[in-house]
Parts: sequence; structure tokens; C-alpha cells
Amino acid sequence: MPVWTAYLLDLLVSFLLITFLFGLLFKLLPDVSVNWKSVGIGAVVTAVLFMFGKYLIGMYIRSAGIGSIYGAAGSLVVVLVWTYYSSLILFFGRGTYPGLRQT
Repeated sequence: MPVWTAYLLDLLVSFLLITFLFGLLFKLLPDVSVNWKSVGIGAVVTAVLFMFGKYLIGMYIRSAGIGSIYGAAGSLVVVLVWTYYSSLILFFGRGTYPGLRQT
């Protein structure tokens, strides 16, 4: 199997799994009834943003060399930025529901 095929397969499986997990989170967690179409839209948007952010943070860690400048504190800063970014995209994906029905 060529390397690019394995990479694309890994990307597809990761995207589907992350989308499924965000979909479950958006469907089961709220106290309101949410239809599956709205959950699907929110889960896909959130998964795309999550994977894009994961790629950008990984690129930053590889190229910035924060360990040599700040030592262990640089890793803490990156973890805090990743946590902040993850929470923002989770809330943004949650806000893409076109309509919520109160139960």
C-alpha cells in the first residue's frame, strides 16, 4: 500500500470517528431534543475545525522549537492554547444547530 493511501485512509477514519464522537456528544448531552440533521451539521463543522486546529498546532510545535526557548513552560503554553482552541470550536460547532426544540 502506498504511503499516501495509508495517510488518506488514516485521515478519513479519524474524521469519521471524531465526527461520530462529536455527534454523540451533541445529541446526548443537551437537555433539549435535537434532530439528527442538526447534530450532523454541527458534528461535521466541529470535526473539520478540530482536525484543522490539530494540524496547525502540530505544525507549530514542529517548527517553533519552543522547548529550546522556554523549556518546559513552552509545552504548558501550547497545551493551554490547544485547550482554549478546542473549547472554542466545540462551542462554535454546538452553535450551528438551526433550531432546538424544548422538551
